[in-house]
Amino acid sequence: MGRRSAAQEAGAVGGAVPAQAGHREGGAGTWPEIRLPDNTGTDERIRGFGADPATKQPLKPVSVDRVDWTRSDARSLLEECLKDSKWRKAILVRSERLKFWPGGFKAVGDAVVNCTGSPVGRSVGWSQTVSTTHGLTLSASASVGFEDVLTASFSMSYSVSWTMSKTFTDTTAVTVPSRHMGWLERSPTLQTLEGEIWMLLDDAKTALWGTATITGQATDGRPEGMLVAKERRLSSDEEKKWCTTRQEHVPVLPAALVPMLDGTTTTPRD
Repeated sequence: MGRRSAAQEAGAVGGAVPAQAGHREGGAGTWPEIRLPDNTGTDERIRGFGADPATKQPLKPVSVDRVDWTRSDARSLLEECLKDSKWRKAILVRSERLKFWPGGFKAVGDAVVNCTGSPVGRSVGWSQTVSTTHGLTLSASASVGFEDVLTASFSMSYSVSWTMSKTFTDTTAVTVPSRHMGWLERSPTLQTLEGEIWMLLDDAKTALWGTATITGQATDGRPEGMLVAKERRLSSDEEKKWCTTRQEHVPVLPAALVPMLDGTTTTPRD
């Protein structure tokens, strides 16, 4: 079975929450799932050095070697160059394609427990940070250099800037039925860049390249994620635990507890 879309997931768990001001939330719509890059500028730099970006063969008396950037020796070389602004200019990411997909739904706000006999409305504040991930374990200083390289290369190939980390924060109104627990979950729209990392070492007349896969928040203007309201009936144990003090009681549970409390009893909202 293939991966379900954000819209399909939302239908399985309950109501999608309307977009808040300043957020681009919603389904995938008609946006493309794959974008191909314009590598004209990137390829000019590689050819200018003396290598053919298509065949990975030399055009001049230079050595073109493939490396595995995840190996300790290659990663160490890459890290040292990323820390030095002079050598950092010799590194670039050459894109092959950009894939878009919905990330998994995760709890992003506190859970509201309705112990009353009527539906209860509450404003729930929520926050989600989406960070870039890749297969390289880089030091903090090298990661800053890699951010510079990735942002410059991505802008060159797609005319859009890459965002290494983005935090979404808002307050959303939810309505929880009597004797139910309700909370919010969000699925970020992610983009995965597939391509190559090139290092053009002029002094050594050597070009090193290796494949790379990098995932982060989608930045091309499509909806940035989907927010859904989830709810389920309280178990008898939960009612005894949270609802015996006062019948008209609406406790709020920390967001960190939601994944542990969300079992397999989730039911869609009517």
